Amino acid sequence: MPNNFLRDWSNQQALQQKLAVPVEWYQSIDSTNIRAQHLIAKQLRSPYLIVSNQQTAGYGKQQRPFISDRGGIFLTWIQTIPTLNSTNHGLLTIAAVSALHQTIAQYWQRTTVIKWVNDLLWQHHKIAGILIEQSRTPWVSIGIGLNLYQAHITNQVPQAGNLLTAPPANQDIVNFLFQLVQNLSICLEHFTTGECLTYYRQYLSTLGQWVQVQMGTRHLQGQVQDINDAGNLILQTANQQYVIAAGDIIEPPSY
Repeated sequence: MPNNFLRDWSNQQALQQKLAVPVEWYQSIDSTNIRAQHLIAKQLRSPYLIVSNQQTAGYGKQQRPFISDRGGIFLTWIQTIPTLNSTNHGLLTIAAVSALHQTIAQYWQRTTVIKWVNDLLWQHHKIAGILIEQSRTPWVSIGIGLNLYQAHITNQVPQAGNLLTAPPANQDIVNFLFQLVQNLSICLEHFTTGECLTYYRQYLSTLGQWVQVQMGTRHLQGQVQDINDAGNLILQTANQQYVIAAGDIIEPPSY
């Protein structure tokens, strides 16, 4: 256990009693996904949840820094997924995004939109991102960062925003996380069936939109035609159709 990270014992106890699985909840930590990697390396034996009110070294795709100040909620859910492989990894991300989207709608009564592949937007600003990592088969770490109410987030990152207009009560955060884990468990159990993909498509902001997609140093411009059954983006450029498994839509959709 990291000795230099202070626990949030009150919230940890409240959530662990509701979930009946091990929970670590920190006042601040370097990264919940880094902590997850340490636990998995120590031969973890059951599902596990790590939560923090702040991250000092949060990161997203391609190790990009992820602003993780107080007012957000940052977590990593760890479980085994024996059926995960290179062909269905995109569907796992879609299942996790769908679970988060659904929980926000159920608990906070806000219908966010999904930006392919792993971001949620509220009022044209990014309020959540998901990062899935696998350091030892069959264990999977599902990292989620959600801006509930970070007072100065827009000053730090203009394209980022908050889900809420005021800080929520601790009990609301505990209840929200309990519901999120329930929804995650259901979506992850059925992530290859296509149920989550159907839900995901309903709230995808970029369907039919003209966008720019960045894949490493390469950029493509075209119209988003669909998300295929593997979770890949189907992009029609002026010359041909591309099936894109990984990348970033770097221009915001016009909605």
